[in-house]
Amino acid sequence: MVEISDSDYLSPMRLLQIFAVRFVLEVLGSGGAIWGFSEASGLRDSTNRPFWRKVALSIAAVFLSRWILQTRGALTDRRRRREEFSRVHDLALHSEHEFD
Repeated sequence: MVEISDSDYLSPMRLLQIFAVRFVLEVLGSGGAIWGFSEASGLRDSTNRPFWRKVALSIAAVFLSRWILQTRGALTDRRRRREEFSRVHDLALHSEHEFD
């Protein structure tokens, strides 16, 4: 198993990789799953295609909302951890200088 440190997980590139993949799988995949299943199960045909398009887009919109909330939460957490690290680092620097 590969260990991922907090700094790697919280790097902008790593967050982009994680959330781009999640966007494709969860948001686009949810709409595509509804669209594909409705056809494979025989529910969708040429007479009701607009209805199923709305259903698939609605499901994708729900998952898009979820994805946005999760992405925003991860970015907020990243910002909080960076601020916390800065405070601890600043305290360590100040305490070193007290003994000089």
